[in-house]
Amino acid sequence: MAVGLGLWAKYAIGHLLVPLGVAFLLVPEWRRRAYTPGPWLALGLAILIILPHALDALDKGATTLTFAVRTWPGSWFKRLERGGVFLLDSALVSVPMAIIAASFVGGFRVLGAAIAARLRQPFVTRLDIFLHAAAFGPIALIAIATLLGVAPRHLWLTPVALSLGAW
Repeated sequence: MAVGLGLWAKYAIGHLLVPLGVAFLLVPEWRRRAYTPGPWLALGLAILIILPHALDALDKGATTLTFAVRTWPGSWFKRLERGGVFLLDSALVSVPMAIIAASFVGGFRVLGAAIAARLRQPFVTRLDIFLHAAAFGPIALIAIATLLGVAPRHLWLTPVALSLGAW
């Protein structure tokens, strides 16, 4: 239900779903769950919820998704340049969240130590895999799309900032 309703609100939820879907296929414990009815029922429910909107958008020929994945002509260098600018924007938009987080945990030194400790830990639990896929998956997805010629948009900052903030 959350995915279906989230798609009504903003297609950016796809930035989170695609990496989690890939993780679902790659992690053996998660993949075994594909043989149970739960994931299929959840997928069916999400499709039923978004179907009226998707049919209407397709009928009218105007979707935000079409705008979001429009490609720009350009060389590989131009694609790398656009991707670099987007990553810089993503880092800069995370600065306010870092300031807020630092104020809650006792300063930037404490926050930096917590992030460094988190990066050193192996991620083996389902929660670890979920958090890493949710935080870094959208960035990887956008980077790959940019290399394929999709123009990164400032509206893509929303899923990147939120996923990094959650991580």
